[in-house]
Order: sequence, then structure tokens, then C-alpha cells
Amino acid sequence: MLPDYWQTVHRLVVICLDDLNTVMQLQLALQALRSALPQAHITLLTAHSDDQLLSLSPWTNQTLMHSTDGWKTLESEASAFGEVSITSAKQNSNGFSDVVNLIRVIRAQQFDAAIVFTGEGRSPYALAYICYLAGVALRLGQSQEFGGSILSHCVKPPSSNIHPQERHLFLLKAAGFELEELTDGRNLEPREVSNAHPTLAHPIPFTLQSP
Repeated sequence: MLPDYWQTVHRLVVICLDDLNTVMQLQLALQALRSALPQAHITLLTAHSDDQLLSLSPWTNQTLMHSTDGWKTLESEASAFGEVSITSAKQNSNGFSDVVNLIRVIRAQQFDAAIVFTGEGRSPYALAYICYLAGVALRLGQSQEFGGSILSHCVKPPSSNIHPQERHLFLLKAAGFELEELTDGRNLEPREVSNAHPTLAHPIPFTLQSP
């Protein structure tokens, strides 16, 4: 049974900044979320444009695009939890301002909950911490590593080498979401998607940590 704290969610952001294939495997996960939270406003935050995500639109109300151009330049400096110091962030021409920008955008949306979907071997902690700083109370993700309260609800991922779709569904099932009667959604009417799709500058896969 879905815990009470999920049943009261009004504004949910689903975050997946991985490659397009990993994002497209969210279809059944999004359907499960829509079924469990029929009155919730669901926003999908990815690195891909709307025209690449049409098959996901029946279960979302809004999409936000966040480019991953700045990701790789900082990854080599990140810890196991995606952490780098504020000094390192400031040394990157885009890093620090992009983190602040993303926090402001997420805060402005007033989300009650965030679910961070990641591909195998990717950490959810950077984005979860950004959500924490933006005031998002529920932060769900899966990781082998313990990250304190950065994720309010952390699920240990399944064994390696599983299909991305199965990985996404595993996270939801572990959190209490029902997964029965999922379909491919081809007979569903798409929900109205907001015309406002702000493009954020660069996604930042790290958290802020005092030097």
C-alpha cells in the first residue's frame, strides 16, 4: 500500500538526466505514478527536448529541459556522492551559477516531492541535494551508497545488468507504488502539457560542500 506521505503529494518532479534511452524507459514508471497520484501535477525534468519525449506526455503535465553540457567537466572532481567543494564549483565558469539557477527553478515550482531516476552506476545524490536545497521534502532515489538524509527515502538498487525499465520500476515498487495493470499507453489520451518549457543552462552532477 502506498504510504500516506505519497498520497498527499500535489506537485511531483520526476528527474532523469541520463541518456535518451534511459529516459524513454520511464514510460511504465510514469504510468504507475499517474495511476497512484491521479490529481498530482507531474513535471518531468530531463536533458532532452519535448519532441523526443512525446511518448511520455500522456502521464505528465509539464516538461523542463536541463542541458548536460556542463556535466563532464566537473565529474572528474566529484566524490562518490557527486560532491565537490564550493571552490571547485566557482572555478568552473558555468558550475556555480548553474547550480544556483537550478535550485531557484525547482524552488519556484514548489514541488512537494522529487523522484530521481538514474541509470546503472549513476548516483542520485547530486540532484537529490539540489532538491533538498530547493525545499523539496520527499526525495526518492536508489543507491548502493549511504548518503545520510540527502535522499529522504533511499532504495538499494537491484543486481547489476538489468534493463533500465526494470530498474525504474524496482524503485517505485520498493517505495510502495502499485505496478499492476500497466500498459504501453497507446490508447490513452495525452494530458495537456504546459507550453512553458524553460531551458536551464547546464545540469550539475554534484552537490555543494564547504571546503
